Amino acid sequence: MLMKTFDRLIFFLFGRIIARRFVVFGGVSAALAHGEGLVMEGITPTYNRIDEHVKNKEHVERILCSYIELVRAMDATNKGHVAIKPSAFGIGLGSYVFARTLRRFIEAVSDKSLEIEIDAEDRGTLFAVQRVLNSLVFRLPKGIRFRPAFQMHLPENVRKELITQYRILDMPVRIVKGSGLYDIGAPELNDKEVLARYAETFQEQIAKKKHPNIATMRDRELIDSLVAIAVRERVSFDRFTIQFLDGPIGHSLARVCVDSGCRVGCYVTFVDPSAPNEWKGYVRRRIAFGRKFVFGK
Repeated sequence: MLMKTFDRLIFFLFGRIIARRFVVFGGVSAALAHGEGLVMEGITPTYNRIDEHVKNKEHVERILCSYIELVRAMDATNKGHVAIKPSAFGIGLGSYVFARTLRRFIEAVSDKSLEIEIDAEDRGTLFAVQRVLNSLVFRLPKGIRFRPAFQMHLPENVRKELITQYRILDMPVRIVKGSGLYDIGAPELNDKEVLARYAETFQEQIAKKKHPNIATMRDRELIDSLVAIAVRERVSFDRFTIQFLDGPIGHSLARVCVDSGCRVGCYVTFVDPSAPNEWKGYVRRRIAFGRKFVFGK
């Protein structure tokens, strides 16, 4: 209760200031302009529109149109990938709506070279989302591919089912620690166990030649440990990408990784003017993450 009160207080006092550091406001055009700056630094942007708890088809339709607009407006100066939240594409309305929305998006940008990252939100929809991806993956146009997020803090039975039954590692994945912030009260592994899973998943993806994304906010120890594995196993740095969240916390480390010859990506979260308050849930999670990072709880 004390930690929740702390988070609420920080959000009340500094929420909008924090949002301006971690979120791009102004919609598609502003996101692409921000991405252009990253591309100039040798960093590949992944554009992610923020939409929380989408409950109706009209909202899903607006989100879909926004993503189509973004991809069609991309050029060599700001080219990157996109990330979608399953909830924003309709998983809360059922697997059929999610699959249909995703198919429409793919059809609209089928002439593009594009990676579609799929966030892991609600633990209860992980299997349903992966089932839809598996049904669509073999019909993807040339140049388009899926990259689901794979959380390393999941309970062993969930992790095992995603790997064995849903074969998530047959796709390139975005390896994330997983903070439990989407699943309040969810049991988590300790840091040592999470890092061990991270290394195991990284090595399996490399062995499958899947080019994993190493996702972190600013974890130098994690990055160094995986780079050490790559050096030991003689894995070239172009076979994986280190991906940071946009904002001031990880930017200097991202530049260090670029200078070291690594492939580097950045998650660019943006807010559309049609949904001006959607940043609030995202910033609350960033505050909770920062509190856990600083205080350990």
